[in-house]
Amino acid sequence: MAGRNHVKYVITKYRTNQTALQRLRDEKVVVEAELRDLKMAYSSLKGEVQKATLHLGSIEQRLYEALHEVTILRQTIMELHASKNVMCVELQTTKK
Repeated sequence: MAGRNHVKYVITKYRTNQTALQRLRDEKVVVEAELRDLKMAYSSLKGEVQKATLHLGSIEQRLYEALHEVTILRQTIMELHASKNVMCVELQTTKK
């Protein structure tokens, strides 16, 4: 009798373990699918970040070029003001 009870216990335990194993396998499939989705999303985001970085680099280059142009224009304006001042002084001198 004790032998039969032990066999029943072992069979019940085996079935319980099989059910748990199947549940874990099912969970594994779900987790692997989620991981695949996350990897794809990460890859997509990484590509977008690279594009944004290149775009920002291009914008930064254009800003430096614009700053250089502004610097040149300021210098030209300062030279024109200096020339104007000299001409004004010469005009004043000529009028006298």
